[in-house]
Amino acid sequence: MKAFKIFTTALFALFLCVNLVSCSNDDEGVVPENPTSPEDNLPEEARAFVGCWIKNDNTIVAGDFIFWGDGTCWMRPASSYSGQSTIYGYWAYNPETKILATTTNNWQWEVTLSNSEVWAGVSISSQKTLSFNKASNESFFRWVLETKTWKNDEDVYLNCYGNNGDLGWRNKVTGYYYSEEGIFLITEDENPDDYTFNYEFVYGKYHNTGKGTITLETPNSPDSRIIMTGFINAVLE
Repeated sequence: MKAFKIFTTALFALFLCVNLVSCSNDDEGVVPENPTSPEDNLPEEARAFVGCWIKNDNTIVAGDFIFWGDGTCWMRPASSYSGQSTIYGYWAYNPETKILATTTNNWQWEVTLSNSEVWAGVSISSQKTLSFNKASNESFFRWVLETKTWKNDEDVYLNCYGNNGDLGWRNKVTGYYYSEEGIFLITEDENPDDYTFNYEFVYGKYHNTGKGTITLETPNSPDSRIIMTGFINAVLE
Protein backbone atom coordinates (compact mmCIF):
# COMPACT_ATOMS: atom_id res chain seq x y z
CA MET A 1 0.00 0.00 0.00
CA LYS A 2 2.88 2.34 0.86
CA ALA A 3 4.46 1.68 -2.57
CA PHE A 4 1.14 2.42 -4.26
CA LYS A 5 0.87 5.77 -2.45
CA ILE A 6 4.38 6.70 -3.53
CA PHE A 7 3.56 5.78 -7.14
CA THR A 8 0.29 7.78 -7.22
CA THR A 9 2.00 10.78 -5.60
CA ALA A 10 4.74 10.74 -8.25
CA LEU A 11 2.20 10.36 -11.06
CA PHE A 12 0.18 13.33 -9.74
CA ALA A 13 3.34 15.44 -9.56
CA LEU A 14 4.19 14.59 -13.16
CA PHE A 15 0.65 15.44 -14.28
CA LEU A 16 0.84 18.77 -12.41
CA CYS A 17 4.14 19.65 -14.14
CA VAL A 18 2.68 18.93 -17.56
CA ASN A 19 -0.33 21.13 -16.81
CA LEU A 20 1.86 23.96 -15.57
CA VAL A 21 3.93 23.84 -18.76
CA SER A 22 0.78 23.82 -20.87
CA CYS A 23 -0.66 26.78 -18.98
CA SER A 24 2.60 28.66 -19.36
CA ASN A 25 2.55 28.12 -23.15
CA ASP A 26 -1.07 29.23 -23.36
CA ASP A 27 -0.26 32.37 -21.39
CA GLU A 28 2.48 33.22 -23.86
CA GLY A 29 0.01 32.86 -26.73
CA VAL A 30 2.42 30.81 -28.87
CA VAL A 31 0.21 29.11 -31.44
CA PRO A 32 1.95 27.63 -34.50
CA GLU A 33 0.32 28.57 -37.79
CA ASN A 34 -0.02 26.07 -40.61
CA PRO A 35 0.89 27.36 -44.08
CA THR A 36 -2.01 27.53 -46.50
CA SER A 37 0.11 26.30 -49.41
CA PRO A 38 3.57 24.73 -49.85
CA GLU A 39 5.17 27.91 -51.24
CA ASP A 40 4.36 29.69 -47.95
CA ASN A 41 7.43 27.88 -46.59
CA LEU A 42 9.66 29.53 -49.22
CA PRO A 43 11.42 32.87 -48.73
CA GLU A 44 9.38 35.67 -50.28
CA GLU A 45 12.00 36.24 -52.99
CA ALA A 46 11.91 32.54 -53.94
CA ARG A 47 8.14 32.49 -54.50
CA ALA A 48 8.57 34.55 -57.67
CA PHE A 49 10.27 31.55 -59.30
CA VAL A 50 7.40 29.12 -58.70
CA GLY A 51 5.96 28.23 -62.09
CA CYS A 52 6.90 27.08 -65.58
CA TRP A 53 9.81 28.74 -67.41
CA ILE A 54 10.81 28.41 -71.07
CA LYS A 55 14.40 29.25 -71.99
CA ASN A 56 15.09 31.82 -74.71
CA ASP A 57 18.38 30.59 -76.19
CA ASN A 58 18.28 27.28 -78.07
CA THR A 59 22.08 27.24 -78.42
CA ILE A 60 22.51 26.52 -74.70
CA VAL A 61 22.03 22.98 -73.44
CA ALA A 62 19.76 23.78 -70.49
CA GLY A 63 16.12 22.86 -70.85
CA ASP A 64 12.83 24.29 -69.64
CA PHE A 65 11.91 24.17 -65.97
CA ILE A 66 8.95 23.92 -63.63
CA PHE A 67 9.75 25.09 -60.11
CA TRP A 68 7.07 23.74 -57.77
CA GLY A 69 6.00 25.33 -54.51
CA ASP A 70 7.13 22.31 -52.48
CA GLY A 71 10.78 22.66 -53.53
CA THR A 72 10.75 20.01 -56.25
CA CYS A 73 11.40 20.81 -59.89
CA TRP A 74 11.01 19.34 -63.36
CA MET A 75 13.39 19.87 -66.26
CA ARG A 76 12.58 19.16 -69.90
CA PRO A 77 15.78 18.61 -71.94
CA ALA A 78 16.64 21.20 -74.56
CA SER A 79 16.29 18.96 -77.60
CA SER A 80 13.01 17.22 -78.35
CA TYR A 81 15.10 14.57 -80.13
CA SER A 82 17.25 13.80 -77.10
CA GLY A 83 15.21 10.73 -76.24
CA GLN A 84 14.80 11.99 -72.68
CA SER A 85 11.57 12.86 -70.96
CA THR A 86 11.06 15.05 -67.91
CA ILE A 87 13.90 14.95 -65.37
CA TYR A 88 12.83 15.26 -61.72
CA GLY A 89 14.75 16.97 -58.93
CA TYR A 90 14.82 19.79 -56.39
CA TRP A 91 15.43 23.53 -56.49
CA ALA A 92 16.24 26.35 -54.07
CA TYR A 93 16.91 30.06 -54.22
CA ASN A 94 19.12 31.94 -51.77
CA PRO A 95 18.08 35.62 -51.73
CA GLU A 96 21.35 36.65 -50.06
CA THR A 97 23.68 35.14 -52.66
CA LYS A 98 21.07 35.31 -55.46
CA ILE A 99 21.98 31.73 -56.37
CA LEU A 100 19.24 29.61 -57.96
CA ALA A 101 20.29 25.96 -57.73
CA THR A 102 18.76 22.72 -58.96
CA THR A 103 19.61 19.03 -58.77
CA THR A 104 18.41 18.48 -62.35
CA ASN A 105 21.77 18.07 -64.12
CA ASN A 106 23.10 20.34 -61.35
CA TRP A 107 22.11 23.57 -63.09
CA GLN A 108 22.93 26.66 -60.99
CA TRP A 109 22.72 30.36 -61.79
CA GLU A 110 23.58 33.67 -60.20
CA VAL A 111 20.34 35.52 -60.86
CA THR A 112 20.77 38.98 -62.40
CA LEU A 113 17.13 39.76 -63.24
CA SER A 114 13.83 38.51 -61.87
CA ASN A 115 10.20 39.56 -62.19
CA SER A 116 6.84 37.90 -62.69
CA GLU A 117 7.38 37.31 -66.43
CA VAL A 118 11.11 36.69 -66.92
CA TRP A 119 14.31 35.87 -65.08
CA ALA A 120 17.94 35.75 -66.19
CA GLY A 121 21.12 34.43 -64.64
CA VAL A 122 24.77 33.60 -65.23
CA SER A 123 25.51 29.88 -65.24
CA ILE A 124 27.88 29.01 -62.39
CA SER A 125 29.64 26.36 -64.48
CA SER A 126 29.87 28.01 -67.92
CA GLN A 127 29.58 31.70 -67.02
CA LYS A 128 27.07 32.09 -69.86
CA THR A 129 23.95 34.19 -69.40
CA LEU A 130 20.59 32.55 -69.97
CA SER A 131 17.08 33.97 -69.67
CA PHE A 132 13.69 32.33 -69.21
CA ASN A 133 10.17 33.54 -69.98
CA LYS A 134 7.11 32.53 -67.96
CA ALA A 135 5.14 29.95 -69.93
CA SER A 136 1.48 30.46 -70.70
CA ASN A 137 -0.92 28.52 -68.50
CA GLU A 138 -1.86 26.39 -71.49
CA SER A 139 1.77 25.44 -72.28
CA PHE A 140 2.38 24.65 -68.61
CA PHE A 141 -0.76 22.52 -68.43
CA ARG A 142 0.19 20.53 -71.54
CA TRP A 143 3.54 19.66 -69.98
CA VAL A 144 1.92 18.56 -66.72
CA LEU A 145 -0.76 16.58 -68.55
CA GLU A 146 1.77 14.65 -70.63
CA THR A 147 4.05 13.53 -67.78
CA LYS A 148 2.03 10.61 -66.48
CA THR A 149 -1.08 8.47 -66.78
CA TRP A 150 -3.99 10.15 -65.00
CA LYS A 151 -6.47 7.74 -63.44
CA ASN A 152 -8.94 7.06 -60.65
CA ASP A 153 -10.29 4.05 -58.77
CA GLU A 154 -13.07 3.53 -61.31
CA ASP A 155 -10.71 2.55 -64.15
CA VAL A 156 -11.07 5.88 -65.89
CA TYR A 157 -7.71 6.98 -67.15
CA LEU A 158 -6.11 9.44 -69.52
CA ASN A 159 -2.72 8.68 -70.99
CA CYS A 160 -0.45 10.70 -73.29
CA TYR A 161 1.23 8.75 -76.08
CA GLY A 162 2.50 11.52 -78.36
CA ASN A 163 3.28 15.18 -78.91
CA ASN A 164 0.90 18.09 -79.49
CA GLY A 165 -1.57 16.89 -76.90
CA ASP A 166 -2.41 13.59 -78.60
CA LEU A 167 -3.88 11.49 -75.83
CA GLY A 168 -5.82 8.28 -75.52
CA TRP A 169 -8.37 7.52 -72.85
CA ARG A 170 -10.29 4.49 -71.68
CA ASN A 171 -13.42 4.34 -69.58
CA LYS A 172 -15.08 1.53 -67.66
CA VAL A 173 -18.71 2.23 -66.75
CA THR A 174 -21.06 -0.07 -64.80
CA GLY A 175 -19.71 -3.33 -66.16
CA TYR A 176 -19.60 -2.14 -69.77
CA TYR A 177 -16.03 -1.93 -71.05
CA TYR A 178 -15.40 0.84 -73.52
CA SER A 179 -12.00 1.61 -75.03
CA GLU A 180 -10.96 4.21 -77.56
CA GLU A 181 -7.83 6.03 -78.62
CA GLY A 182 -7.82 9.25 -80.53
CA ILE A 183 -6.74 12.86 -80.72
CA PHE A 184 -7.17 14.84 -77.51
CA LEU A 185 -7.08 18.57 -78.21
CA ILE A 186 -6.65 21.24 -75.52
CA THR A 187 -7.67 24.85 -76.19
CA GLU A 188 -7.79 27.90 -73.95
CA ASP A 189 -11.21 28.94 -72.62
CA GLU A 190 -12.40 32.52 -72.20
CA ASN A 191 -10.05 33.11 -69.22
CA PRO A 192 -6.33 32.64 -70.03
CA ASP A 193 -5.38 33.43 -66.43
CA ASP A 194 -6.95 30.34 -64.87
CA TYR A 195 -6.22 26.64 -65.24
CA THR A 196 -9.47 25.50 -66.82
CA PHE A 197 -9.38 24.59 -70.51
CA ASN A 198 -11.66 23.20 -73.18
CA TYR A 199 -10.98 19.75 -74.59
CA GLU A 200 -12.15 17.95 -77.69
CA PHE A 201 -11.67 14.21 -78.11
CA VAL A 202 -11.84 12.85 -81.67
CA TYR A 203 -11.97 9.06 -81.85
CA GLY A 204 -13.24 6.03 -83.73
CA LYS A 205 -13.67 5.09 -87.38
CA TYR A 206 -16.28 7.79 -87.94
CA HIS A 207 -14.37 10.51 -86.06
CA ASN A 208 -16.80 10.78 -83.20
CA THR A 209 -16.29 13.84 -81.03
CA GLY A 210 -16.64 14.39 -77.29
CA LYS A 211 -16.19 17.79 -75.64
CA GLY A 212 -15.91 19.24 -72.16
CA THR A 213 -13.67 21.11 -69.74
CA ILE A 214 -10.51 20.03 -67.97
CA THR A 215 -9.08 21.80 -64.88
CA LEU A 216 -5.79 21.53 -63.01
CA GLU A 217 -6.92 21.73 -59.39
CA THR A 218 -3.78 23.02 -57.61
CA PRO A 219 -1.34 24.35 -60.22
CA ASN A 220 1.52 25.00 -57.78
CA SER A 221 1.73 21.35 -56.68
CA PRO A 222 3.09 18.37 -58.65
CA ASP A 223 0.48 16.21 -56.88
CA SER A 224 -2.47 18.10 -58.31
CA ARG A 225 -5.58 16.39 -59.62
CA ILE A 226 -7.35 17.10 -62.90
CA ILE A 227 -11.12 17.52 -62.98
CA MET A 228 -12.93 16.67 -66.20
CA THR A 229 -16.54 17.44 -67.10
CA GLY A 230 -18.63 16.76 -70.18
CA PHE A 231 -17.89 13.76 -72.38
CA ILE A 232 -15.38 12.47 -69.83
CA ASN A 233 -16.69 13.17 -66.33
CA ALA A 234 -14.05 12.22 -63.77
CA VAL A 235 -11.50 13.35 -61.18
CA LEU A 236 -8.10 11.89 -62.03
CA GLU A 237 -4.79 11.81 -60.18
